[in-house]
Order: sequence, then structure tokens, then C-alpha cells
Amino acid sequence: MDRSKRMTVLRWLLALLVFAFFMYWSITLAGLLGWSTTPRGPQRLAERWHLPLLAVCSGVLAVALARRILGLRVLSPWLLAAVLPAAYFVSVETGVV
Repeated sequence: MDRSKRMTVLRWLLALLVFAFFMYWSITLAGLLGWSTTPRGPQRLAERWHLPLLAVCSGVLAVALARRILGLRVLSPWLLAAVLPAAYFVSVETGVV
């Protein structure tokens, strides 16, 4: 295996590891919104507003760092996918879904 091919494989592996690490924390932080003694509804979200915010930041970081490692444009529609875990859990906790 030549050097350039090895570097490409290592970049993909590193990007996958970084993405998995930060997306794991994004989903975990968004899921923690449900662990509360406050009844489900907008008051639970108002009480724990920092969890969805941290989940979105972690998701955006996951996508942006993985794309940067691969040498792709950081600003892309894939950044919207980073918001999905937090958006789902917020909609479930506020009773929309």
C-alpha cells in the first residue's frame, strides 16, 4: 500500500472516530432531557434548556470536524443533520410528537 492510499484510509478512520465520539455525546445529551422529575412539557425544556444547546453544539462539531479532517467544505447541508438528535428529543419532550 503506497503512502497516499494509507493516508486516505487513516483520514477516513480518524474522521469516523471523531464523528462517532461527538455524535454519541450529542445523542446522549439530547436524551438526558427526558431524565427529569418535572412532568413532560415546555416547563421541562425551560428547566433544562442547556442540554439541547449542548447537543446541537456537539453534533455540529462532529460534522464539521469530520468534514475538515477529510478535506471537504465545512459549511454544508450536512450540518443540518447535526441538529436532528436535539430537534427530535425537544419535540418529544414538549409533546409535539
